Amino acid sequence: MNQVWRKAQYARGELLVLLALADWADDNGLCWPKIPAIARKSRLSERQVYRIIAEFNAAGILTMRSDRGRNHGNSYLINPEKLSESPSNEKLRLA
Repeated sequence: MNQVWRKAQYARGELLVLLALADWADDNGLCWPKIPAIARKSRLSERQVYRIIAEFNAAGILTMRSDRGRNHGNSYLINPEKLSESPSNEKLRLA
């Protein structure tokens, strides 16, 4: 997911989470890491990761699916066409 490096308009924790997801993602942008793994890789708290993922989901940056059954994490699809759009939430803007 080189597109995250080229197109993402985010900074700080939001960028770290997006890069962590991109690192796990296949060529189509699909990945399924669990929140604790994302938190470790991005060096953020699990609570911060939940908040960031919810914001990305609401903005369309990620499409989240939780239909994998019990004891399985969510799957995430990074939507590269949304990466270059300006974040609607001011705190997500690149400083």
